[in-house]
Amino acid sequence: MKKLIIGGLIVMLSGLIPLSTANRMMSVNEAEAQFKNRGQKRKAEVHFRNGMRHYRAGHYRLATAEFKIAVNLYPGYWEAHYYLGDTYRLMGFYDLCLVHYDRVLVLAPAPVWIARVEYNIGTVYEKRGSYRLADLHYGRSLKAKPGFGPAQKAKFRLVKYKSGKGWRDRDGGRNRDWDRDREKRDRY
Repeated sequence: MKKLIIGGLIVMLSGLIPLSTANRMMSVNEAEAQFKNRGQKRKAEVHFRNGMRHYRAGHYRLATAEFKIAVNLYPGYWEAHYYLGDTYRLMGFYDLCLVHYDRVLVLAPAPVWIARVEYNIGTVYEKRGSYRLADLHYGRSLKAKPGFGPAQKAKFRLVKYKSGKGWRDRDGGRNRDWDRDREKRDRY
Protein backbone atom coordinates (compact mmCIF):
# COMPACT_ATOMS: atom_id res chain seq x y z
CA MET A 1 0.00 0.00 0.00
CA LYS A 2 2.82 2.36 0.90
CA LYS A 3 4.54 1.57 -2.38
CA LEU A 4 1.37 2.43 -4.27
CA ILE A 5 1.02 5.83 -2.54
CA ILE A 6 4.69 6.65 -3.04
CA GLY A 7 4.43 5.62 -6.71
CA GLY A 8 1.39 7.87 -7.17
CA LEU A 9 3.23 10.82 -5.61
CA ILE A 10 6.21 10.28 -7.90
CA VAL A 11 3.94 10.25 -10.96
CA MET A 12 2.21 13.44 -9.82
CA LEU A 13 5.48 15.22 -9.11
CA SER A 14 6.96 14.16 -12.43
CA GLY A 15 3.90 15.68 -14.11
CA LEU A 16 4.54 19.03 -12.39
CA ILE A 17 8.18 19.34 -13.46
CA PRO A 18 7.45 20.10 -17.13
CA LEU A 19 4.95 22.78 -16.07
CA SER A 20 7.57 24.62 -14.06
CA THR A 21 10.01 24.58 -16.97
CA ALA A 22 7.27 25.81 -19.30
CA ASN A 23 6.78 28.76 -16.98
CA ARG A 24 10.48 29.47 -17.06
CA MET A 25 10.46 29.36 -20.85
CA MET A 26 7.61 31.83 -20.92
CA SER A 27 9.45 34.19 -18.60
CA VAL A 28 12.53 33.94 -20.84
CA ASN A 29 10.38 34.93 -23.81
CA GLU A 30 8.93 37.83 -21.83
CA ALA A 31 12.42 38.97 -20.86
CA GLU A 32 13.44 38.77 -24.50
CA ALA A 33 10.42 40.87 -25.49
CA GLN A 34 11.20 43.40 -22.75
CA PHE A 35 14.79 43.61 -23.94
CA LYS A 36 13.55 44.22 -27.49
CA ASN A 37 11.10 46.85 -26.21
CA ARG A 38 13.88 48.51 -24.24
CA GLY A 39 15.93 48.83 -27.42
CA GLN A 40 12.93 50.19 -29.28
CA LYS A 41 12.29 52.66 -26.48
CA ARG A 42 15.87 53.91 -26.62
CA LYS A 43 15.59 54.49 -30.36
CA ALA A 44 12.25 56.21 -29.81
CA GLU A 45 13.80 58.48 -27.17
CA VAL A 46 16.50 59.55 -29.63
CA HIS A 47 13.87 60.48 -32.20
CA PHE A 48 11.81 62.20 -29.51
CA ARG A 49 14.78 64.37 -28.48
CA ASN A 50 15.39 65.28 -32.13
CA GLY A 51 11.71 66.13 -32.48
CA MET A 52 11.84 68.34 -29.38
CA ARG A 53 14.82 70.18 -30.82
CA HIS A 54 12.86 70.90 -34.01
CA TYR A 55 9.71 71.72 -32.02
CA ARG A 56 11.47 74.34 -29.90
CA ALA A 57 13.00 75.87 -33.03
CA GLY A 58 9.56 76.15 -34.63
CA HIS A 59 10.23 73.60 -37.38
CA TYR A 60 6.96 71.74 -36.91
CA ARG A 61 7.08 69.57 -40.04
CA LEU A 62 10.49 68.17 -39.09
CA ALA A 63 9.32 67.71 -35.50
CA THR A 64 6.23 65.87 -36.72
CA ALA A 65 8.36 63.44 -38.72
CA GLU A 66 10.58 62.68 -35.70
CA PHE A 67 7.62 62.27 -33.34
CA LYS A 68 5.92 59.91 -35.81
CA ILE A 69 9.02 57.72 -35.89
CA ALA A 70 9.14 57.70 -32.08
CA VAL A 71 5.48 56.69 -31.85
CA ASN A 72 5.91 53.95 -34.45
CA LEU A 73 8.92 52.51 -32.62
CA TYR A 74 7.30 52.64 -29.19
CA PRO A 75 3.49 53.09 -29.27
CA GLY A 76 3.27 53.52 -25.50
CA TYR A 77 5.44 56.64 -25.53
CA TRP A 78 2.85 59.13 -24.31
CA GLU A 79 5.14 62.19 -24.43
CA ALA A 80 5.73 61.61 -28.14
CA HIS A 81 1.97 61.36 -28.64
CA TYR A 82 1.45 64.61 -26.71
CA TYR A 83 3.97 66.63 -28.68
CA LEU A 84 2.89 65.06 -31.97
CA GLY A 85 -0.65 66.18 -31.19
CA ASP A 86 0.64 69.60 -30.21
CA THR A 87 2.55 70.04 -33.47
CA TYR A 88 -0.54 69.00 -35.42
CA ARG A 89 -2.57 71.56 -33.45
CA LEU A 90 -0.05 74.30 -34.16
CA MET A 91 -0.07 73.43 -37.88
CA GLY A 92 -3.88 73.41 -37.98
CA PHE A 93 -4.45 69.66 -38.47
CA TYR A 94 -7.08 69.43 -35.76
CA ASP A 95 -8.45 65.96 -36.50
CA LEU A 96 -5.00 64.40 -36.25
CA CYS A 97 -4.16 66.24 -33.07
CA LEU A 98 -7.35 65.01 -31.38
CA VAL A 99 -6.37 61.41 -32.12
CA HIS A 100 -3.03 61.79 -30.36
CA TYR A 101 -4.48 63.79 -27.48
CA ASP A 102 -6.98 60.99 -26.86
CA ARG A 103 -4.11 58.52 -26.83
CA VAL A 104 -2.31 60.61 -24.19
CA LEU A 105 -5.42 60.54 -21.98
CA VAL A 106 -5.27 56.74 -22.07
CA LEU A 107 -1.51 56.40 -21.56
CA ALA A 108 -0.86 59.15 -18.98
CA PRO A 109 -3.71 59.41 -16.48
CA ALA A 110 -1.89 61.89 -14.19
CA PRO A 111 -4.13 64.88 -13.32
CA VAL A 112 -1.59 67.43 -14.55
CA TRP A 113 -1.46 65.90 -18.02
CA ILE A 114 -5.21 65.35 -18.15
CA ALA A 115 -5.70 69.05 -17.39
CA ARG A 116 -3.26 70.09 -20.11
CA VAL A 117 -4.64 67.75 -22.73
CA GLU A 118 -8.28 68.59 -22.00
CA TYR A 119 -7.41 72.29 -22.20
CA ASN A 120 -5.72 71.77 -25.59
CA ILE A 121 -8.72 69.78 -26.85
CA GLY A 122 -10.93 72.65 -25.71
CA THR A 123 -8.84 75.17 -27.65
CA VAL A 124 -9.17 73.00 -30.76
CA TYR A 125 -12.95 72.97 -30.45
CA GLU A 126 -13.00 76.70 -29.74
CA LYS A 127 -10.99 77.39 -32.89
CA ARG A 128 -13.43 75.24 -34.84
CA GLY A 129 -16.34 77.22 -33.43
CA SER A 130 -17.78 74.39 -31.30
CA TYR A 131 -18.10 76.43 -28.13
CA ARG A 132 -20.25 73.89 -26.29
CA LEU A 133 -17.63 71.15 -26.72
CA ALA A 134 -14.88 73.61 -25.83
CA ASP A 135 -16.71 74.50 -22.61
CA LEU A 136 -17.09 70.79 -21.81
CA HIS A 137 -13.36 70.11 -22.19
CA TYR A 138 -12.37 73.22 -20.24
CA GLY A 139 -14.62 71.94 -17.46
CA ARG A 140 -12.92 68.54 -17.57
CA SER A 141 -9.57 70.29 -17.35
CA LEU A 142 -10.67 72.17 -14.25
CA LYS A 143 -12.11 68.98 -12.77
CA ALA A 144 -8.76 67.21 -13.20
CA LYS A 145 -6.78 70.10 -11.76
CA PRO A 146 -8.85 72.76 -9.98
CA GLY A 147 -7.38 76.21 -10.36
CA PHE A 148 -5.67 75.48 -13.70
CA GLY A 149 -5.15 79.05 -14.94
CA PRO A 150 -5.39 78.66 -18.73
CA ALA A 151 -8.64 76.68 -18.44
CA GLN A 152 -10.13 79.26 -16.07
CA LYS A 153 -9.31 82.07 -18.49
CA ALA A 154 -10.75 80.09 -21.40
CA LYS A 155 -14.01 79.40 -19.55
CA PHE A 156 -14.28 83.11 -18.73
CA ARG A 157 -13.68 83.92 -22.38
CA LEU A 158 -16.49 81.54 -23.40
CA VAL A 159 -18.85 83.12 -20.88
CA LYS A 160 -18.06 86.47 -22.45
CA TYR A 161 -18.93 85.09 -25.89
CA LYS A 162 -22.20 83.70 -24.56
CA SER A 163 -23.14 87.06 -23.03
CA GLY A 164 -22.90 88.68 -26.46
CA LYS A 165 -19.84 90.84 -25.96
CA GLY A 166 -17.63 88.62 -28.07
CA TRP A 167 -14.93 90.15 -30.21
CA ARG A 168 -16.10 93.75 -29.83
CA ASP A 169 -14.91 93.94 -26.25
CA ARG A 170 -11.36 92.71 -26.92
CA ASP A 171 -9.91 96.21 -27.20
CA GLY A 172 -10.55 96.99 -23.53
CA GLY A 173 -13.41 99.41 -24.17
CA ARG A 174 -11.55 101.84 -26.42
CA ASN A 175 -14.14 101.56 -29.21
CA ARG A 176 -17.31 101.46 -27.16
CA ASP A 177 -19.31 103.42 -29.67
CA TRP A 178 -18.40 101.10 -32.54
CA ASP A 179 -22.03 100.05 -33.05
CA ARG A 180 -23.20 103.66 -33.14
CA ASP A 181 -20.59 104.53 -35.77
CA ARG A 182 -21.65 101.56 -37.87
CA GLU A 183 -25.28 102.66 -37.71
CA LYS A 184 -24.29 106.13 -38.92
CA ARG A 185 -22.37 104.64 -41.84
CA ASP A 186 -25.27 102.39 -42.80
CA ARG A 187 -27.68 105.33 -43.03
CA TYR A 188 -25.74 107.08 -45.79
